Amino acid sequence: MLNNFLITCNIMLPLVIYLVLGAGGRRVGIFGEDFKASTNRFLNNLLLPLTAFNSIYKADLAGLRSGSISARYAGIATIVFIFLMMFAARLIEKDPKKKAAIVHCSIRGNTMLYALPIATALYGADNVGELVVVMAVVLTIYNIAFILVLEYYRSFGDRGAASGSTLSMVKEGLISCAKNKILQGIVLGFILNGFHVKFPSFLQTAVTNLANMTVPMSFILMGVRLNMEALKSNSRNVVIATAVKLVIMPALVIILPLIWGWSGKTFASVFLCFSTSSAVTSYATTEALGGDGELAGEIVMVSAVFSAATLFLWIFCFKQFGLI
Repeated sequence: MLNNFLITCNIMLPLVIYLVLGAGGRRVGIFGEDFKASTNRFLNNLLLPLTAFNSIYKADLAGLRSGSISARYAGIATIVFIFLMMFAARLIEKDPKKKAAIVHCSIRGNTMLYALPIATALYGADNVGELVVVMAVVLTIYNIAFILVLEYYRSFGDRGAASGSTLSMVKEGLISCAKNKILQGIVLGFILNGFHVKFPSFLQTAVTNLANMTVPMSFILMGVRLNMEALKSNSRNVVIATAVKLVIMPALVIILPLIWGWSGKTFASVFLCFSTSSAVTSYATTEALGGDGELAGEIVMVSAVFSAATLFLWIFCFKQFGLI
């Protein structure tokens, strides 16, 4: 258990360093308004589309198509949670931009950053195949569904500002989706993966290295934009989204597996995909698609801090009962 805790800390502490670097750089005048504007454009127009493309391009779609029972369950659960949270957001918040941040950050998790290292520590690098398939399904749904969800809030979230017929609004939303660079990256990734197109090694290295810049750049920018007064004003939404992500959703997703008698790698592969902190890319993606980036960044930060404790407690309990 100490090893799992250390793994979590090793994942989380670099993110804290990026955050502190951004906040400290702003205070001493290294990062100003020009940095925020140019970095936003860099993330939105290049890094995020490249990250989405690279995740699909390199994914094992054969494994995705084969679909174990845990992968099918995780995929259905992800879609159900998205709709449930969209309904709940109507009761929690009126501002469409804040709704977008709450829904996105309370569902989308750091599956790649947290789940895979912890599963490797639990079962060994050669025994995480089922988790990889589950992750492929969940990440694919994340990449596609949240583009549509965020576009929905941007196009139709403010009903008072909307004009024209329902058909014209739907048409406008579809056009916005078609123009979305992240969605274009996802589609291109599926096409090239499906046709087994292989990049030269130097080009693949360049794409991967650029995609790997997304997390540190997002957290540095988040630190630059960190506003403690805004965190106080958004505290209610931050607490709700963090509680959903780290406690409520993991508790709900394990009910049926417990009834069905799942244990070991099958149980762990589902649980780990739904118990990590909010995805670090949620901030940049929410910002890029017209949501409240400030609120999204606060949820990502707070959930990252508390996930070290919740993951430790969840895993300890499941170890005690022989479930993982």
